[in-house]
Amino acid sequence: MGLVPVGKDDAAVGHGDAVRIRETLRHILESAPFRGTRQCQSLLAWVVEHTLAGESDQLRERVIGTEVFGRSPGYEPSDDSIVRVRAAEVRKKLAQYYQSSGVNELVSIEIPTGSYKAVFQLKAAQLTTPVSPEPRGWKFRWWWVLGATLVIAAIAVSAIRGLRSTPSPAPS
Repeated sequence: MGLVPVGKDDAAVGHGDAVRIRETLRHILESAPFRGTRQCQSLLAWVVEHTLAGESDQLRERVIGTEVFGRSPGYEPSDDSIVRVRAAEVRKKLAQYYQSSGVNELVSIEIPTGSYKAVFQLKAAQLTTPVSPEPRGWKFRWWWVLGATLVIAAIAVSAIRGLRSTPSPAPS
C-alpha cells in the first residue's frame, strides 16, 4: 500500500488531513513506546503542531531547546545536545510504534534525520481526502463581481457609442 505525502514543502495541510494527523498524534502519544517519556511526547507534539501551522522558521534546534525544553534564551546547542538526543529517541519510538500498534494507522508521521520538521504521509488505499470546498459564499461573491464588471462595461460601451453618435457642432 503506497503512501501519499501531505503538506509538502510548507504547503498548507487541509483541515481534514490535519484532523487525521492530530488523531494519529494522539494515538502515538498514548502508545507504549511514548508512555512515560514526557520530553519525547512534548517534542513530537510541538514539532507536529508547528509543522501543521507551516512555521518552518520555528523548527530549529535553538528554538526547540528554549520552547520545548525550557533552556535559557542564551541556549547554545553545541554545549547542550538535549534536542538532538531527544529527537533521535523520538525517531526510534516512532519506528517502534509503526512496527507494533501503529501498523494499521492511516497516517504516518516521521521526523527525518537532520531535520526537525515532521513529514506526514497518508496510506493511498485509504485516502479519501475531499477536494477543499470553496469557502461558503465564494460563488455568490464571484457572481456579484462578475455582474458589477459587466454593468460597468455596458455603461462604458454606451458612453462611447453616445459620444460617437453625437453630432459635432456646426462651425460658425
